[in-house]
Amino acid sequence: MKVPHKIGWFYSLLGILSVPVMMYFYLSFFIHAPERSNIQNGAITVPYNWDSEIIPLDGKWIALPGIRKYEDFLDHYDETFLIDIPSTDSTFAGEENRRAVTIFMHVELESPYTDFETLSIHTQKIWTAHKIFINGYPINELGKVSVNPDLHQPKVKPMVSTFPFTKSFDIVIQISNHTYTRQGMIGPPLLGKSTSILNYLYKNKFYDIFFALIVFLFLAVNIGIFVSYPSEKSSLVFAGMLFVFLIMIPFTSAGDRFIWDIFPNLSYHIVTRVEAFTLYLLAPLYIVFLRLNFPDELKLKYLKVYLSVKAVLFLISFLYPPAFHELIEAIVFFDLLVSFLLYYVLIKAILNKRPQSKLIFVGIFTISLAFLFDTLHEFGLLETSKFSLAGYIVMFGTYSYALIRRARDTYLDNERLAKNLLLANERLEIRVEERTGALREAVENTREANRLKDRFISIVSHDIRSPLSGLTSLVTLLIADEDMGKDDRISNLKRIKTTLTNLIRMTGEVLSYSKNQNNKIIPQFEKVFLNQLLELALEKLQSLIDEKNIRVELVGKKEIQVLVDPNLMGIALANFLSNAIKFSSTGGLIQIEFIESNQFVSLIIKDNGVGMPSEKIDHLFSYEDNKSSLGTKGERGSGFGLPFSKEILDSLQIQVEVFSKLYEGTEIKLHFFKSEKIVLVLDDNSVFRIMIRNVLSVIATNYFIIEKEDGESALEQLDLVPVDIILSDFQMPGMNGLDFGYRVREKEQCKDTKIAIITSYSESETKTFHELEEKAKSIGIDMVIPKNLEPDELKKILSLILEK
Repeated sequence: MKVPHKIGWFYSLLGILSVPVMMYFYLSFFIHAPERSNIQNGAITVPYNWDSEIIPLDGKWIALPGIRKYEDFLDHYDETFLIDIPSTDSTFAGEENRRAVTIFMHVELESPYTDFETLSIHTQKIWTAHKIFINGYPINELGKVSVNPDLHQPKVKPMVSTFPFTKSFDIVIQISNHTYTRQGMIGPPLLGKSTSILNYLYKNKFYDIFFALIVFLFLAVNIGIFVSYPSEKSSLVFAGMLFVFLIMIPFTSAGDRFIWDIFPNLSYHIVTRVEAFTLYLLAPLYIVFLRLNFPDELKLKYLKVYLSVKAVLFLISFLYPPAFHELIEAIVFFDLLVSFLLYYVLIKAILNKRPQSKLIFVGIFTISLAFLFDTLHEFGLLETSKFSLAGYIVMFGTYSYALIRRARDTYLDNERLAKNLLLANERLEIRVEERTGALREAVENTREANRLKDRFISIVSHDIRSPLSGLTSLVTLLIADEDMGKDDRISNLKRIKTTLTNLIRMTGEVLSYSKNQNNKIIPQFEKVFLNQLLELALEKLQSLIDEKNIRVELVGKKEIQVLVDPNLMGIALANFLSNAIKFSSTGGLIQIEFIESNQFVSLIIKDNGVGMPSEKIDHLFSYEDNKSSLGTKGERGSGFGLPFSKEILDSLQIQVEVFSKLYEGTEIKLHFFKSEKIVLVLDDNSVFRIMIRNVLSVIATNYFIIEKEDGESALEQLDLVPVDIILSDFQMPGMNGLDFGYRVREKEQCKDTKIAIITSYSESETKTFHELEEKAKSIGIDMVIPKNLEPDELKKILSLILEK
């Protein structure tokens, strides 16, 4: 049961009324700002009625450019100029004095109250480093003041400087800034009795700590909501916003930066980066929060545009911290424009009667009002400050209450659904029993996937190791041979570049294999010259060949085209050649022969190396049983290269034979099937593809069969190799059979290709099946075949297609 509308408005009104109450609380006990003094011509006379309370030293100070001594204001008075404090940016001392400046003021105290022994000056924002002198004596320094950028050390936080009481004294403050291109902010120093200044300082510290505790409380509440109701993503996002705020409090220059009280040696740049990071995150998190609560009112495209702009600004500021201060005005203006959009979203949500929209509106209105009051204080139009604390407390409170209400409504809805779920559970038990078999299969697939993951890692290491070994030898030669000629050096560098290029391509192919969700290689076939593939593979391994001084001979007709995936075939050839090199002795011979017959193209790779016993040949292509052996020069392997190569050959429909005798050498024969007729089988179900392949292997022995699992990759395949027949599934993810057939008929090279669609709809479903036939016919598809045919019937239909 939802809370009645009137109660919701009651809490909204209560939230609004709490704002002035909070303001009064802080006005009375904590944050009454000192009255302004309005200094003229670098001097101030404190009247008799001064009761030793805090005086802001704002107004016109006397200044000299650079880092100057107290005496310089007496000796070089004609060089001085007046400046206004407080101020920001170049209005402070002019563009020409924006790196270092020294300011001066004379103070006369007429007050008869002398019941204290010390005075203090409180400074908060004085560029990035400043040093204070009283009557020429240094009393305190924050950071390191210097005209030299290398000696300048930035640090900005509130600082109290104490000195003995005197009725007349001169204040000199040296200021420098080499951290940012702009000057930054100069806040007016506060003068007063030491106890008053310290009380003011610690009240501000208490303000920050109290604020942090309140934020932490609301953070815990929202985390509790999310833990109890994980579906309430908005509470998690709001908790993230509170967490960012909690981090920002001890780092922000708007507060006491008490992080330095905990870690005094913390880098200034780290502090400012954290401040910028948190400031950038707050508004995006808030907008995401609104999007989760009001998705119909706040469109996703607006959110994406805002987050993109914010991300660019964040990267600029994070990588180059001074940019944060350069862009701060633009960022504030940008967020101000966005705030108008947020009000529009919230008003629209209220009109649409979205749950908790009124409470969320109260929150953003309250904080906006608080920021307005604090801005008026900065301009001197209000004497009180720190309204933001009360505003944030009200906002966080109303939002947390809104989320609690939502969680409560969710709980009640869940209770109502529980009874329905109990009934549904009985039905589900029956279905679970039916699915048990499928789950067992899924578990087995998971285990197989883990095993293949380990296999993949070994394959990558195997295929990369050999070329890298060769690269190492070449680089060692380049370093060691100082007398090597320019031509030889360039030649070696070109070989290194070629090897690296091949490595990158080979690694990409192996990675694409690993990403295949069926863990089955699905090649992209092309017609290529076999000798060119072989030359590329030899080029990868040339440094290893040179290192062992191995002679490579090519025999037979070389210009022979074969239908393969050139990248995958390159990996397999590199593996076979790498093994031949590995087990050949120095000065050995590798003979490569090309043979062409009516049905096959054969490639024979023969070495005169150490060979292997016949029992090892039986396990040569097994992942489990094949054990790696050391090469003739101690080369190590993983034992996975040849099994992986066998997988590639199987996918390319290439037969392999191995002959070897111990101490006599090894011979590898690869037989490529020759056919001018090609069938493309397209289905996302690997089991059905295997079934179709088995049928075709009986009735279409003279056809080369290409398998694809999705329409896009099949279309890419057709651009590389035209096919005679296409057998396509109808219902596939992404692109169905009709869409695929339409795209095929648009290709000029496929005008005469026969296309048949295989569908799970049976001919007994007369209307649906005939509608599909009509649509297929209209776009040029030759036949629609039902999947539920008996194997013999399917053979007959496929035979008819092949005959046509």
